Order: sequence, then structure tokens, then C-alpha cells
Amino acid sequence: MTIRRPRSDIKGLAWTPSGGKLYRLGVELTPGTGVIKTDSTISDETLGTICSALSALKAQRLVPHDTIVSYDFNIKFPEGLHGSSVGLALCLTLYASLKNLAIKENVGVTGQVDSRGKVKWVDGIKEKMEAAKEAGLQAVIMPRDNFYEADDLYPLYIHPVENLTEAIAVATMPK
Repeated sequence: MTIRRPRSDIKGLAWTPSGGKLYRLGVELTPGTGVIKTDSTISDETLGTICSALSALKAQRLVPHDTIVSYDFNIKFPEGLHGSSVGLALCLTLYASLKNLAIKENVGVTGQVDSRGKVKWVDGIKEKMEAAKEAGLQAVIMPRDNFYEADDLYPLYIHPVENLTEAIAVATMPK
């Protein structure tokens, strides 16, 4: 039985050899024991990113361990998506799903997240910003360390963040 939640899928931004790409990432929760499933084949690096995302949520005390292990997670990964720069998008969609919050529709996101919740630098910012503009997004959440690469790309509003708590405040809608 899938639990009905507000729209918690997120628009992530990825780098590809042909330029930036917008993708949707989402999570379905079912009562369970903390099992992680995906709807596509993922790399070991991406599996590590999933584990880091859950660790960051627990380490920052954003979601209690008891809550995490009371659900199974079916993560909706687009085919071919991999790497650590999906970490922030993954943390945000997991958090929103577990806390029953909606993600803002007009916001894109990119960034790595370490197990302590720090948002870290990523490659391909200019290409990701172009993808966000082409998709009609109004804002992008990104690592503060990448801000200097994107400050001249308008009309997008850039939300530079240092940690997961800052990103959650920007990405989620209040209840």
C-alpha cells in the first residue's frame, strides 16, 4: 500500500556530454523496514549517494531513525542518472516525503551532500543553469561554492546554500 503524500518529486539538474538536463526525482513510501528500491538500474556511486542522503537526514536530526526504518523507499530514478550531484535533490525529496511536505514546482536543484548535511560543490553549473532556463524554472538551489559560476545567468534566481537545512527552507512549501 503506497502512502498518499503531497507532491514531493523534485526537478534536479544534471550535466551530460551534450549539455545540461532537467530530470524528475521522486520517492514513494510504503510501510516497511527501511528497504530501498529503485525503478531503474543504478550505479554503486548512486547507491552510495542514497545511503549518504539518508545518513545526512539522520545525522542532522531532520528525520528520526525510527521514522526512516518504518518505511520502504521506492526511488523513481530516471534511466541513466547517476553520480553524487543528485545528492541534494535526493535528500530534499526524501525529506519532503517523510515529513509530508510539498516541493515547490518552479525550483531546480543540484549539489552533493555529505553525511553531515553540508552541500558541496558540483561540476557543470553553466550547463545545468541553461537547462533550468530552457525548462522555465524561476529559481535554482545550488552549493554556495558554485555561486560565482552562476551569478550572471539571469532571469533565474539563485539560492546558494551551505547545508541541508537551508536547502529545505527554500525547496519545501509550508503545511
